[in-house]
Amino acid sequence: MKPDPTLTDMDPEQGRAAACEGKERFASGALASKIASRRKYGGAHPYRCAHCGAWHIGRRPGAGLKHKRKGRK
Repeated sequence: MKPDPTLTDMDPEQGRAAACEGKERFASGALASKIASRRKYGGAHPYRCAHCGAWHIGRRPGAGLKHKRKGRK
């Protein structure tokens, strides 16, 4: 089975769309920082998107939630 393509495997337009899909855009870093400080974003940080140039809120790579596997019964 073929693995899913990464953003670098896609053409630039597909990569941009995939990177920004479903993310809120903010016009400034200050506004994104203010929103990120809210409790519901717990530990997320604003960053400038290399694809669209706007600001998004997200977690650093590897800092996402870790899911525990459920054991078989």
